[in-house]
Amino acid sequence: YYAYNNWENDLREPDLLSLKKFSSFYDILIDELAMTEIFITDPIQIDTNKLEKIRTFKKSDIKTILQENLKKLRALKGLSRKKISEELNIPYSTYAGWE
Repeated sequence: YYAYNNWENDLREPDLLSLKKFSSFYDILIDELAMTEIFITDPIQIDTNKLEKIRTFKKSDIKTILQENLKKLRALKGLSRKKISEELNIPYSTYAGWE
């Protein structure tokens, strides 16, 4: 409850695991959740089996997939970690930690 309240009041940002849980819960992409205004008029029905699956998500599962995908995407572009961190204007150590 406190974490959710902090996000709604702009005191903190949700972590990746929380974003994944929200996107699965509402059956939308993380980009849709974070980057678009939602216009829904009908109530959303949540499947109990789906909810149980969401509850089992672990940070390590998400992190492993993210690391693998970042490595693959970087290799496909033929770029170094340093180049990507420069292009995205983030510290190299931060990007290296993600990958």
